[in-house]
Formats: sequence, C-alpha cells, structure tokens
Amino acid sequence: MPFKDAAIAWRPALLARAFQAGFPILSRVLLESPKLRFATKPLTVPARITIPTRHGDVGALLYRPISADIEAQRTAGRRPPVHLLLHGGAFMARRPEQADNVARYLASEVGCYVVLPDYDVAPQVRFPVAEQQCYDVYAWILGQAGVWGWDESRVSAGGAGAGAKLALSVIVQALQDGRPAPVAASLEYGVSDFTLPDESRTSPLRFPMIGAWIPRMVRATYLAGADLADPVVSPAAYPRLGDFSAAARPHRRPGRPQA
Repeated sequence: MPFKDAAIAWRPALLARAFQAGFPILSRVLLESPKLRFATKPLTVPARITIPTRHGDVGALLYRPISADIEAQRTAGRRPPVHLLLHGGAFMARRPEQADNVARYLASEVGCYVVLPDYDVAPQVRFPVAEQQCYDVYAWILGQAGVWGWDESRVSAGGAGAGAKLALSVIVQALQDGRPAPVAASLEYGVSDFTLPDESRTSPLRFPMIGAWIPRMVRATYLAGADLADPVVSPAAYPRLGDFSAAARPHRRPGRPQA
C-alpha cells in the first residue's frame, strides 16, 4: 500500500502516519484492558476470513456464538443474528482488535455472529473507500446466510468513533440502493455531521481524549476533497432521516419464520 493518497497534503499525511504509529499503544492501554472483558462463555478463536469489496479484498475477524446457543436458537425455529462491528480510530488507525472485547461480549451474551472488518484508512486512501468497503461487507453478510448459518433478516451494525459514523453510512447507502438496511444500530460517539464548525464540538475537560482536532485531522486527510454535505460523509444530512427508523423494522420474506 502506498505511503499516502496523492491528493492528501504531506503535512497532515505525516501526522496521520504518526497517529497510526502511536495508536496501537493507546488502544492496548485504553480499549483492550482485561478489565473491559465481560464475555462469560468460552468462545473459540475468531476465524480470519477475507471478504471481497470493490476496493479489493478486506480481511475480517469472524466471531461465532457457542454451539449450544446456536442449537438453542435453531430449536426455537430461527437462526442466530449477525452484527457488523466497525472499529474506531479516526479513519486513520487500522486495528480491529481494539473491538475484540465488544465482539466477544456480543457473541457470548447475545448469541450472535460478529463480523469485524479491517477496512482501509488515511493517509493511504480517502473517502469513499472505507464507506464503500464497509457497505460491501454488509452486502456480503446478507448474501452469506446460507454459507455461515446466520439470519440475513436480523443483521445489525455498529461501532465507536469512526466505526459509528461508518455504520450510519452503511445505513445511508442501503437506503439509497433500496437494499434492506440493518435492523438495528449500536453507535458510540461518532460524528454524524462533518459540516459543523469545530467550535461546536466542546468538552468540559481541558484536554479531552477526543477533541476538536480529530474531526479537523479527518477533514484534512480521509475527507480531503470530499463534499461534506454528502449524506454518505455526513449521515445527518440524509434528506429523510425518518427512514432510519423504518430501516430498523424486520424485513419480512414470504415463507420465512420471523424472529
């Protein structure tokens, strides 16, 4: 992969690379502590799979519920749900392992499959690469139910930070394409509107971990040259936000039992 996208200025690209270099340490300290692991069941090691997208293959971790939970759901006449989990990192850090504790919790306590992709980031790529990769992964999930045994009518999406924004962008793209959208979304501190001024993003802390410099850096790198009012960039700009609630309704299919 090249050092950076040619359209990104060298200074923000260099800062983004520095962020990438330091993020694994920050992630291990703040996001991957054993104190944040709440799964109670003995899950198997996640499978490492490859998912095709329009921007090339994307690696992903696939977490499975324990066999007893899968069998219990099948006995009840349904297949397990599946959650598309998108990691954070300000569109600059590639470390899906940071969300391992969340993926394990969902597989253990909810009994769902979890797909955790390793999408591309800045400064190597720019918008819309990550959004389109994540959406293609979502489309792959919908088409793989017969292979993996999950329920394509019970697919949810979510994430933290950049992952939350990307999950919203997956919903927007599904609505634009007329494709069934995720039935639910789990979102933590994601930016949904990049058109807002940095001054509007405030914190009571003097030195917040996620400050206004983050969206400023994202605009200078990953979103360089993008139309910030594009609903795929800023999901809050989607003209029919009421459709988001409609997207969370079960997708009924003839002859299929409902969850």
